[in-house]
Amino acid sequence: MINPNLTLARSYYLRRILVAIGAYYGYVIGGKYQQYFDLRLQQHMYTYMPLEIKRGLETKDYRYVYMFNAANKKRMVLDKASGMSLS
Repeated sequence: MINPNLTLARSYYLRRILVAIGAYYGYVIGGKYQQYFDLRLQQHMYTYMPLEIKRGLETKDYRYVYMFNAANKKRMVLDKASGMSLS
């Protein structure tokens, strides 16, 4: 157990290190929750994503996402009735 009331003169650096450890711990926990949020969002939106986006998420090769052209009006991306992806 670490005493948070470090009042000795020798504890100057220890107090700074404890702040850095706490900040790092918060950074790691925040990254974990952000990654969980991103995963849940991808799982929820998967049926509404075009084929190129799905392929980029599955293979982790984001060149497929780059090749996706949303401005192309000739290619239908979503079904008009259900709103889901055609692929």
